[in-house]
Amino acid sequence: MKNFTVLFLFIAGCATQQGVALMPRGPGQQGTGTFDHVHQVLTVELNGNRYKGIPITQTSTSRIGLFGPATDTSTNQETALLIGERGGQLRCDFMWGGMRAQAVGSCVDSNNVVYDMQIKN
Repeated sequence: MKNFTVLFLFIAGCATQQGVALMPRGPGQQGTGTFDHVHQVLTVELNGNRYKGIPITQTSTSRIGLFGPATDTSTNQETALLIGERGGQLRCDFMWGGMRAQAVGSCVDSNNVVYDMQIKN
């Protein structure tokens, strides 16, 4: 039973965090981080600074079907304002796809440097 509990906690831990990658659109350093689904915290390491914040979800659902069967569509957009431990801010906007398995979006830092962002396993 002890081995089962350890295995369960290991698998649950793996499923609760995803990796974050930031790539500048121009010159600059890449950033990395994690998104913790349990605590809903986005953490990014960028240019020697650690940024943390809690994303706010904006969900909308619509029903399309004027000339045929109705189809439900939904979007899961999130916005996060991350505060740096050494000052500065990072504002990220991203959209989840496929049962929140991955997300894509962009972030802008305090110096208006734009980064493309990916969240995935």
